[in-house]
Amino acid sequence: MSLADSSQTEIQAMVRTEQVKLLYHGLITSIPVSLIIAFVTAVILEKIIPSSIVYGWLSILVVVSLMRLALAILFFKNKIPSLNVEHWYQLFFITTTLTALTWGIGVWLMFPAVSIAHQAFLGMIIAGLSAGAISALSSSLIISTVFILLTVSPLWFRFFASDSEFSLALGGLSLLFQIGVLFNARQINKSILQNVKLRHQSNQRELALKQSEERLNESEEKYRRLFELSQDPMWIIQDQRIVLINNAAISTLGYSTEESFLNHHPADFSPPYQDNEEESKSKLNKLMEFATEQGHHHFEWLFQKQNQQELPSSISITGIPLAGQQALFYIWRDISSQKESEQALLKAQKKAEQASETKSQFLATMSHELRTPMNGILGMSELLDDYPLPNEQKEYLNILRKSGKNLMNILNDILDFSTLESGRSELKLSPCNFQINFSEIVNILEPKAQEKRLSLDLHFPDNFPEYLIVDIGKIRQILLNLIGNAIKFTEQGEITISVEQQSIDVNKHTIKVQVKDTGIGIDPDLQDKIFESFTQSDSSSTRAYGGTGLGLAISQKLVHLMKGNIGVNSELGKGSCFWFELPLETSSTAISDINKNVELDAFDISPAVAKQFRKVKILLAEDLYSNQLLVSSIMDFLEIKYDIASNGLVVLEMIKNQQYDLILMDCHMHKMDGYEATRKIRELEGKQKHTPIIALTANAMESDRQKCLTAGMDDFISKPINIMELKDILTVWLDKSKNN
Repeated sequence: MSLADSSQTEIQAMVRTEQVKLLYHGLITSIPVSLIIAFVTAVILEKIIPSSIVYGWLSILVVVSLMRLALAILFFKNKIPSLNVEHWYQLFFITTTLTALTWGIGVWLMFPAVSIAHQAFLGMIIAGLSAGAISALSSSLIISTVFILLTVSPLWFRFFASDSEFSLALGGLSLLFQIGVLFNARQINKSILQNVKLRHQSNQRELALKQSEERLNESEEKYRRLFELSQDPMWIIQDQRIVLINNAAISTLGYSTEESFLNHHPADFSPPYQDNEEESKSKLNKLMEFATEQGHHHFEWLFQKQNQQELPSSISITGIPLAGQQALFYIWRDISSQKESEQALLKAQKKAEQASETKSQFLATMSHELRTPMNGILGMSELLDDYPLPNEQKEYLNILRKSGKNLMNILNDILDFSTLESGRSELKLSPCNFQINFSEIVNILEPKAQEKRLSLDLHFPDNFPEYLIVDIGKIRQILLNLIGNAIKFTEQGEITISVEQQSIDVNKHTIKVQVKDTGIGIDPDLQDKIFESFTQSDSSSTRAYGGTGLGLAISQKLVHLMKGNIGVNSELGKGSCFWFELPLETSSTAISDINKNVELDAFDISPAVAKQFRKVKILLAEDLYSNQLLVSSIMDFLEIKYDIASNGLVVLEMIKNQQYDLILMDCHMHKMDGYEATRKIRELEGKQKHTPIIALTANAMESDRQKCLTAGMDDFISKPINIMELKDILTVWLDKSKNN
């Protein structure tokens, strides 16, 4: 059944109920009137008609009327609850029909026996009775119609059956009266039913309104209780004033009564200024205006408790209607713990940064302290190597030199790893010939491979870009680690370095480099850990092959610094393939290499370079005797004239009396260090003169190089001093000084 059909059925049931109520209600007044009329009629007609007929008719009418009266009493007192509305209606119809039938039979039986005057009187009685029935019976058109037909029809039928013209006239009037009464009854019935429907609809609306009000009241009560009992602080703002507040908000801000809040601006419970130094009331007005426009807003806010303690909070504002006007519903929560955690995190981060800086300073200091004695050890061992020594002493010297170099490699790895781990390493991108640099690195490592009788092959694809923008120094470091490891862990077979490219667009490529060996391989369980710091494939690797376990960790960090990926594919006992991928851009030009034309052989000095060295004079600023001895020995070997100054103050005095072509400046000296001495020299020289100053320092970090350049030095060479490096850097700067 549809909703419309259900509603129609409900209306019909309600109409029938109202009909029955009206019908039975009419009995209370109509029965006494009907009985009085019946008794009067009987008294008048008993003198004309046999009393047996009159009083027999009257007795039947009285019995039926009393039945109807009893039925009405039972109906209103609901003495028969098993009967439904339809049953009561049917009983009323039956008893009313019996009453009408009794009146109709009485008229039929009495009519011929009386005079025309009495017939007229009887007609008036029936007409009045029918008219009175309209008000009592018109709620049911069927019942009122049946009653009028049964009571009036015998009357006009009898009039028409008479030969008298007067009777015929009365019959016509009776028929017209009956028609009029039926029409009137129909109109009254229609009006009654319309009123019943309207009343029902009105009742339904009132009921719906009442139910709606009850639901609204229940809802308001429910939400009011939720509002009041919520553990989250809440209040409602209207016209920028607090109109409702719950207990959680009152207690959170340290107050005891809501009167402290009502009709106050919400900013009254905040410090004068927020964390961003913006005035609280002005800022909150802007935020409320935004929330009103958008319907919702969320932000952080600083409240102030009654004891003046500040309370960081997270607030959500939602626009709501209240009493027909716009209002703002605030719900907020205390985020003091969150802010404390954030502050603790910031402090921990700052502490970690300080610890990292302290570690870096420690490493820089250790670098200096370790490199200074190593400078003398390695430098002297290189000089001793040029002297004729017995074979046994030569072997000792080689062991000494190799051990020193291994120690320097370990120190360099630790410093590189520390720099990368602290995030201070920066890329130095420049265009370079990728293929040439790869070839040079392979050439450098090829002697080590040949010592182990390993083949070392390099493969580049055809049409490989000539120049790529890359930090070639970091690429070299990665390749030296990977190829060096491949040589170290391979006893026989071959090592293959292959380069592949995958074009992204015209100027961008992904370069994949693979270093494949036939060495010992890596256990699958250890391959995920191989790039962790201080990790090697097994515990015996350090003893058997040496190393710090930092090479791969450094390589991974360098690759990630360049936005690339690195990995390994390996099978235990069958070799390994280390690979890395880098996104690189191409370039149409190459950067000039200042070392391009420098002789690479450390001890093979060309006549031109030797001639140049004999014409210059260098000032060596160094406070340690061992370093003075080492550098002076190298100077003697290179046939360079030199003077020695033990600190920065001596340097300043010596340059006043002597002109030098270049100064080798130790950074850390007593009385005046190299940084201060360099600044003083640049002040004395002004813009008219510029003597090349090369820093000598055991500090090997990039930040140390930058510090040297900032102080006014021109270049940087780290200790321990390598003869080849010193020769190269002197050649470059002496050439520049000569050309200038």
